[in-house]
Amino acid sequence: MTTMMRLLTSSSIRKASTPTLRFFTPSTTRGAAAAGAESTPAAKAVVPPPPAPAVVPPPTAKTGAGLFQRLSSFLVGAGLSALVSQYYIYQELQDGNSKILKKQRDIEGRLYQLEKK
Repeated sequence: MTTMMRLLTSSSIRKASTPTLRFFTPSTTRGAAAAGAESTPAAKAVVPPPPAPAVVPPPTAKTGAGLFQRLSSFLVGAGLSALVSQYYIYQELQDGNSKILKKQRDIEGRLYQLEKK
């Protein structure tokens, strides 16, 4: 346990730093204004309600995703990205091959025209 945690959990700090909450509602401010100067300053002060007991949530057995869930999520993501990458690479190869074949046909046509002369 670190020194800061010891300081924050010490009982002397918890006793000395109890927060006081003041709730101001329209009914209390109207009542104080209606009473006016007849009431004393002590009567105008709003008494804070007693602090509510601290509610500690029950400890949970497990937080976050397990190893199998993380591994399966990784594999699904890697598989999907591989499929998308393969599709784009395939499209690039198809476009490149069609351009090369077109250029090859043009060259063969020109060569045929030259040989014909």
